[in-house]
Amino acid sequence: MVSPIATVNERTASGAPVLQMRAIRKSFGGGDVLKRVNFDVRAGEVHALCGENGAGKSTLMNILAGVVSPDAGEITLGTQTLSRFANAHAARRAGVSIVFQERSLFAPLGISGERWAHSPTGFAQGGGGLMLRSRDLLALGQLLLDHGRRDGRQILSQAWVTAMMTPHVRIDDERGDYGYLLWLPTFKVQGRSINAAGMYGNGGNKVVIIPALQMVIVITTTNYGVAHSHALSERLITDYILPAALATDSAP
Repeated sequence: MVSPIATVNERTASGAPVLQMRAIRKSFGGGDVLKRVNFDVRAGEVHALCGENGAGKSTLMNILAGVVSPDAGEITLGTQTLSRFANAHAARRAGVSIVFQERSLFAPLGISGERWAHSPTGFAQGGGGLMLRSRDLLALGQLLLDHGRRDGRQILSQAWVTAMMTPHVRIDDERGDYGYLLWLPTFKVQGRSINAAGMYGNGGNKVVIIPALQMVIVITTTNYGVAHSHALSERLITDYILPAALATDSAP
């Protein structure tokens, strides 16, 4: 058998994709998460998968890393095509590995006791359903406010934090822009436009970073599945929190 790594090296020299995922499908509990997704990578490229919670980002990467089995589709590594990797060890032997955020991100921030949503096969999913304490959500927001640093240590690269908080696509006038893994709204308060970055969860749960005010706002609710729950949380921000912060900021 030809080594996948050897064939990857051959395709690198030719400029062809070294990795291809074709028509990947996956559903959990009868709900479609991935619908015929295609993904190509060439040598030297860096990709970021962006989308709302539940968009399937983590599921796609877990399939690539052999952690989750797809329902359909195929993966081509070099010139070898297979329906899936048998497990993460098989993917690693072929030269594909994944770094999970818990060891690299949670531990340095002192985050513990988190509760992950799990697939029916028992694998933790990062695309949605993660439960954290309010102080842990605050730590994540503060990390971005501090340009990826915590206690003098660079946890995330400053360049990546800047890329996350840079608009890459316009959603609409109400929700604003989207960066990498962050919503980028502009709040209108007392005649001022205040740029923000936010992590949003079901029910109106929010972590909002306000660089101009050196502020991180954490709102936790239990309004899961309630209509207009995000609007309720945003009213707390625009009607109460930001006016109070602006009054303090402008005080002599």
